[in-house]
Amino acid sequence: MDTNTFYSHSVKQRVKLLKRKGELLSSIRYYGFNIDLYAMNGMFFEAFYNRYTYRLDEVDIMDPKDDRLHRYAAAVDLSGLLGNGKDRK
Repeated sequence: MDTNTFYSHSVKQRVKLLKRKGELLSSIRYYGFNIDLYAMNGMFFEAFYNRYTYRLDEVDIMDPKDDRLHRYAAAVDLSGLLGNGKDRK
């Protein structure tokens, strides 16, 4: 899906598309928003939920060079891959 096609849909249609066809990777809190990061068709997308109004404000394509991307990495749980730490010396 190209950028123009994605943005030709309403915000509600965009988030429905991501929930149906995308993969939810992580979620963060950033300023006054809860932001969900999705991957779809080799691209990253963010859904911005306002924490004070409980409304979906925007769904955008994320630039992978954006500073905010590192914040999602901190929310990824790697404990299953790393073990529980008992075997470490």
